[in-house]
Amino acid sequence: MSKKLLAVIALVVASLFVFTACGGEDYKFDALENNPSASALVSSNGGSYVQKGEYSYFINGAEDGTDKNTFGTYHKGSIVRVKTSDLTKKERVVETVVPKIIYAEEANSSGFYIYGDKIYYTTPNSGKDTQGNVQMTKLDFMMANINGTGTKIIATVDDNTQAFRFIQNNDKVYLLYVGTADVEINEQKTSTTAIYEVNCDTKEQKLVDDNVETVVFDKYENSNSVAYTKKVVTEGIDGKQVVETECNNLYKYTAGASESKLIAEAGSAEELQYVKHTPVSLTDEVVYFNSTYKGKKSGNEFNKAVGTTVTKLASNHYTNIIVSADNQDVIFTQSSGYIVKQAFEDGKAKKEEKICAEAGDIKFEYVTNDYVYYSLVEGYTLHRADVTAGDVVSSQKAIVGQMKTTLWASYDFASINGKFCAIYFNDGEDIDHINYMYISWFEQVGESAVSAKRIGYLSKNEQNYVIEEGDDSYAVDEFTSAE
Repeated sequence: MSKKLLAVIALVVASLFVFTACGGEDYKFDALENNPSASALVSSNGGSYVQKGEYSYFINGAEDGTDKNTFGTYHKGSIVRVKTSDLTKKERVVETVVPKIIYAEEANSSGFYIYGDKIYYTTPNSGKDTQGNVQMTKLDFMMANINGTGTKIIATVDDNTQAFRFIQNNDKVYLLYVGTADVEINEQKTSTTAIYEVNCDTKEQKLVDDNVETVVFDKYENSNSVAYTKKVVTEGIDGKQVVETECNNLYKYTAGASESKLIAEAGSAEELQYVKHTPVSLTDEVVYFNSTYKGKKSGNEFNKAVGTTVTKLASNHYTNIIVSADNQDVIFTQSSGYIVKQAFEDGKAKKEEKICAEAGDIKFEYVTNDYVYYSLVEGYTLHRADVTAGDVVSSQKAIVGQMKTTLWASYDFASINGKFCAIYFNDGEDIDHINYMYISWFEQVGESAVSAKRIGYLSKNEQNYVIEEGDDSYAVDEFTSAE
């Protein structure tokens, strides 16, 4: 890794990992039959719903009771499967694949992954401290065979709020996640943000980089990399090492690589030039980032990097963006109370095209050739706007209900039985069984979703739990199959 800085030594790495079974749990599991082959096609990977072969795998429901996370005894929040053709049939066979609660608290991380014949996921640690308290703020990264057997812990970290991805590259699966590391500058230890990599098969771990600032993963699992900025450490006039807060270097690291690649450099004090970079999006290995220049040159830029080739796109900043589904030189963003389509040509921004009026805070969720989907931060309801209309249009509420808030999961999108749909944990008003998995189909172009089907499943074990806890908000006797 080429860096214009003095050596910074990582002192604490291994202390973040615990490679023992959480809580001494017994991971015995009767193997499921009729499993998809390792080579079966996977789609919608990395969320709360994943298709592999003829099966749909999904998280049963959003579970907050993480203190009841014993393997095999409680099934809300677990990963289950059903044949996709039977997904919404009242009489269907739903099988539990991972009898643990799937959970994390980092809002920009994703759900579970299926690579080959393995499934990878996160779950709260169920071990206890010396006072007998469940250590649910710790997070276990785990894996199992696709038939439910062979459950193993890959790593345990002390903080369940950090971003992560499971990434497959060159037939190997890696865990990349954000943590902390102590570094030594001027003989003093300082805690910094860091990126770690774990080989999921061997459990071998390494520090990718420390002294890290902003970290961006691909939203859609299309990239095998992570983009990040790193603070610059220089030698001051008095010979002491100092951190330059006005500039940084931008890197991209590919899972399994020997080192990161430098994309954009900071300026230097000798040139009286400071450059601060901020990555905004990583999409299909393309990094979009803002740059701020101070000193001999001043101003703002919005850029994209393909490999290490950087192209300036505009002389201003874009922050909340989503990249077009069919053209990487087109983005959608929010500007002056509108969602706008911004195209770039020959390194210059063309005139913005207003799509719809939207003054509230939004989070872009998905984009197709026809629609841009976004959720309102206030209430987390999903909306969409027609990007082909050629004029300002009214947005449509796209689902029945709303996504459960304060959850790491996001809306998922998939084609199920030939129809495009949104998948989410429903927390809306007038929903009988809240926080379970629902599907809203978009029947045809130009028509919003007008109904929602619950696919979340209440197991016998969970029915008993609900009865024991006296939770009468669930119609237990009516909740054993899809609506």
